[in-house]
Amino acid sequence: MKSEELVQQYAAGTRDFSKATLVKIKLHQTNLSGVALCRACLCEAELLAVNLYKADLSGADLWKANLTKADLIEANLARADLTEANLSEAMLIGANLYETTLAGGKLLWANMTGANLSRAMLMGANLVGANLAGANLFGAILLEANLAGVNLSRANLTGVDLTGVNLMEVNLKGAIMPDGKIYYENKYFPKNNKETEKQLSTHKISHRKFMLERSLV
Repeated sequence: MKSEELVQQYAAGTRDFSKATLVKIKLHQTNLSGVALCRACLCEAELLAVNLYKADLSGADLWKANLTKADLIEANLARADLTEANLSEAMLIGANLYETTLAGGKLLWANMTGANLSRAMLMGANLVGANLAGANLFGAILLEANLAGVNLSRANLTGVDLTGVNLMEVNLKGAIMPDGKIYYENKYFPKNNKETEKQLSTHKISHRKFMLERSLV
């Protein structure tokens, strides 16, 4: 399906485009709010500043898609593949990213306030400056991710592996740490701080224990 066909059918009232093949489509500032694109193939699609408010993209293939400045507020992206996708400055407030793959993705300055990122895969992702206040990252994988300057206040980090994660100038006030404890101490993890390294070491041990217990359930 071509971009023009999608836009025309949407304008005519069609909302369900589940399993559609939309590889490399190009849309800019297009309104697709409430659209159903579950399990659709959108590899390398350009969806710049597209309105996908409350859209259903669950299970969609968005490998290397460009969603810069897209409106994905309350969108369903559960189990979608966003490997190496660009979501910089995207609005993902209250979005469902349960078990979503975001490995190597760009989420610079994205607003993910209150988003559900439980068990999401964010290995090597760049989240510099992103807002994850109140987000649920239970069991998420953040290996080698860049979280410099990220707002994680009140976020749930239970069971998260922080190995190799850049936490410079991260706001963790009120966050639930990997070991289940609430972070009430310094507001930020300062750079090259021995106390920080000590806390991270404790959290890693707790994470390994958590993962072992989960595997036995």
